Amino acid sequence: MIEGLLFRDLKQQAFEIVVWRFAVWFNIT
Repeated sequence: MIEGLLFRDLKQQAFEIVVWRFAVWFNIT
């Protein structure tokens, strides 16, 4: 169960990073 929770948190963090990177790229261009 701990591994599942950690994996879910990791996916959430990765999703936020992707959104943040896209927002920065969109602002630069």
